[in-house]
Amino acid sequence: MVKPLLSSSSFERFESIIDKHLQPSFNCYLYKISKKQITEYIEKRSGEVKPATVNQEIKRLRHMLNKAIEWGYIRENPCKGIKNMKEPSGRIRYLSHDEMERLLKACDVSSLAEKPNNKGRTFSKIISVYLKPIVQIAIHSGMRRGEILNLQWKDIDFKERRILLEQTKNNERRVIPMNETLYQVLKSFPVHLHQEKVFPDINGNMVTVAFERACKRAGIKDFRFHDLRHSFASYLTMGGENLRTVQTLLGHKDLRITMRYSHLSPEHLREAVSRLDRSLTSPPVQSKIQESK
Repeated sequence: MVKPLLSSSSFERFESIIDKHLQPSFNCYLYKISKKQITEYIEKRSGEVKPATVNQEIKRLRHMLNKAIEWGYIRENPCKGIKNMKEPSGRIRYLSHDEMERLLKACDVSSLAEKPNNKGRTFSKIISVYLKPIVQIAIHSGMRRGEILNLQWKDIDFKERRILLEQTKNNERRVIPMNETLYQVLKSFPVHLHQEKVFPDINGNMVTVAFERACKRAGIKDFRFHDLRHSFASYLTMGGENLRTVQTLLGHKDLRITMRYSHLSPEHLREAVSRLDRSLTSPPVQSKIQESK
């Protein structure tokens, strides 16, 4: 594992998997790790966590053993030939237009008297000031919660109307164009003196708690903050954008992850076969040229 190649959050997850699960289960020399041990680990963990979690843990183990081969500690990776567990289709939950209107109204609660908890005034501030713009940014940019909270003013180019994300889940730079709504939200937001972040002193747990309360007020069930990102992708797809564009905007490395939204674009598929129909019934351009000769 090479830390500079990972984002801080990814590195922390990697480290946690090693410390809590892999090291206690494979407490031996690397060359003694066998396929049998790995298979037993998968069977044990599959009774405790979801298949996706098991696959992530084996992925980390495989990566570590590949590094051990590269550095000359072992000759062969015992993970070779071990297949991933079958995972269920990714969850897609997006806001309807009515739900979106109700949610934004519920987020704008500056006039409501919220009782501050142990976070005191800071928590009250996110309820009255920060929550609605955070939700609007998520809907109109597809940014993850951590990407929004790590957003700095230097990352925002109002002249070119784009956001440059340096800190992403994949630790790769991503450019997000600003539509008019996103531009107006960020342009109208106050710039705090001596603060680099757009949302200073705000953490993920505070956003989650405030967001859950807003969903409850709006009467929206089975909806998480990350589903705002699904809403962004879903409406792009239903609007006719191709999946490669959606993949780029979301920052997915693998198109297969983005493909989960493909069923939301029946019109796009119909248009594709319609183009085929037109192509098959019309003579190719080259043939027409040759005939004219």
